[in-house]
Amino acid sequence: MISDRRQRKLYKDKLIKRNGMDPIMRVLLAFLFSIGFSVVFFIVERTQADEFSPFSTGAVFGVAAGICPVGIIMAILSLRVRIKHALIWCFAAASFGGVLGLAMLGEDYVALSGGIALCLTAAVLTFVGPRYVTFRYAICPGCKYNLALLPKSDVCPECGRDNRDLAEAFRGVLLKNG
Repeated sequence: MISDRRQRKLYKDKLIKRNGMDPIMRVLLAFLFSIGFSVVFFIVERTQADEFSPFSTGAVFGVAAGICPVGIIMAILSLRVRIKHALIWCFAAASFGGVLGLAMLGEDYVALSGGIALCLTAAVLTFVGPRYVTFRYAICPGCKYNLALLPKSDVCPECGRDNRDLAEAFRGVLLKNG
């Protein structure tokens, strides 16, 4: 009786488990951090340019850049790569690129060099960054082989992947038609 209460009831349309944060929350978090970082970046950049009101113009440019190019790049990246790694690496690269642009090219190229560094880092992280793991019930994560009709095993017969993590994710599943 006690073990029956602990079993999770999953319906056939809910046989997906994600390791990590919900994708909608990741995108929202990426947009918020992108806007905040862009506002700070442009306020510092406008302060270096000796403008009359660096806080107001930096805030306007920061919100505009944080929503459109930076926010969209980070939102797409956060769907593929772990959010913490994406934010840290991209914003550190943009800051370093901005400082490098200031030192090598002058104050007119701070935002351009920071944006190029952000885009290059996002492209590299898209291919080699740490991913979120998504498990589908009775589907091998390595080769997508259907394991539903096979006897329970920890090894995929098609690719040889050790699927103990898949078995652990769906350990107490009770299927109902629903």
